[in-house]
Amino acid sequence: MERPKKAFLVFALILASTPLGLLAQTTISSTIVGTVADAQNAVVPAAEVVLRNVDTGIQWKTTTGGLGEYVFPNLIAGNYQLEVTKAGFKKSVSAVTPLENGTTLRINMTLEVGAV
Repeated sequence: MERPKKAFLVFALILASTPLGLLAQTTISSTIVGTVADAQNAVVPAAEVVLRNVDTGIQWKTTTGGLGEYVFPNLIAGNYQLEVTKAGFKKSVSAVTPLENGTTLRINMTLEVGAV
């Protein structure tokens, strides 16, 4: 048997014996980022941000950084909603927003002064 034919045959046998599940192990994740600010556009550090996948009910929590920023990495595609709270401000809830695979979605939130 010629060497190229033999190499092709070996490759074909390896490929045929590989479970299909192993060929599809790549997951394309997405990210939701944003900034939380008040009505005067001043950033709001240390605000609690809760992200909920409305399709699965799974939720994640984080706190905004010193510049009012937050990041939720490694998300799957789906429909998401944000809820932001901080003492001295009214709770803010975003609209349900679709997230596609392999994308970064920015959702900036505004907090109004008032009771939590």
